Amino acid sequence: MTTRTPTPRVPEPALVRSTLVAVTGIVALIVGHAINVEWIDSAVTVYTMLSPIIAGLLIRAVVRPVKGANAATGGQ
Repeated sequence: MTTRTPTPRVPEPALVRSTLVAVTGIVALIVGHAINVEWIDSAVTVYTMLSPIIAGLLIRAVVRPVKGANAATGGQ
């Protein structure tokens, strides 16, 4: 029996965007004036492009090929 290590999850871009909007709103409230939020879309675009790479690196650390294992039979 093999032990499965939980795979870390990369947050979805929608969750990242909503968090950035919420944090920006809180900062605007504390500072006391409106803050330009146009940068959020650019930041989410960059995150969206990088998230598959980040996810691949995180998954690769957990899932490594076993030498000599037969893929069709699951290594049996």
